[in-house]
Amino acid sequence: AGAKAFYNCSPQEAHCRKLLVHQEALAGVVDRYMQAVLFALDDIALAHETLRAGLHQAADLVQPGWLEHVDALASSLRQGAEEGRAMLAAAATEVAHIRGRHREAVQLASEAQAAAMRRQHYEEKVRRLREDLTKARESLGSAALDPDDRRGSGLLSKSLNQRKTNNYDLKQGQLCRNEEKLTRMVELHQNAHASSLRSLLFCVTFGRQKLQVMFEEILRCCM
Repeated sequence: AGAKAFYNCSPQEAHCRKLLVHQEALAGVVDRYMQAVLFALDDIALAHETLRAGLHQAADLVQPGWLEHVDALASSLRQGAEEGRAMLAAAATEVAHIRGRHREAVQLASEAQAAAMRRQHYEEKVRRLREDLTKARESLGSAALDPDDRRGSGLLSKSLNQRKTNNYDLKQGQLCRNEEKLTRMVELHQNAHASSLRSLLFCVTFGRQKLQVMFEEILRCCM
């Protein structure tokens, strides 16, 4: 399925899909990095807050200067963790939104691919039915399609001709129904592909530019 995503489309669309795969992979890496940094800041702030509480419970075991130093450091680390979380909140929201658009693009591409396969199924079915109808038509005598023909024939001949005519009518009805289905399927496929393409182009143009800005902001904040 992954290979088909790049080969069952135009070269330009395949290029855009590859861009989408790469930018989603990097978005995931940066998102996890950002969460890891925030977790680390919280963890180290909590460690110093725990140390501070312990030192105050047994203040006589350490020099007073250490109490003051740990108090200041714990407060500073907690403030830094909260400020970091506040600074990254908007970027995290934007990245999450764009990654949601990535998932939507993948879903729409999958739906377009499914529609293409259904369209191909009906195209092949209509092709076979047209061949069958042609063969059925060729098996009919000229009198079968002539409303003015009044030539007589034997019962056996009439029965055989009637079966051929019935078979021709059956094939014609099947072809008519499946041609209608194919017409609807072509329209559905075209609409699905158009929606997929719009979503994909959004992701690799506006979405990609937005990610560049967010990545810059996240890295500046975390480094």
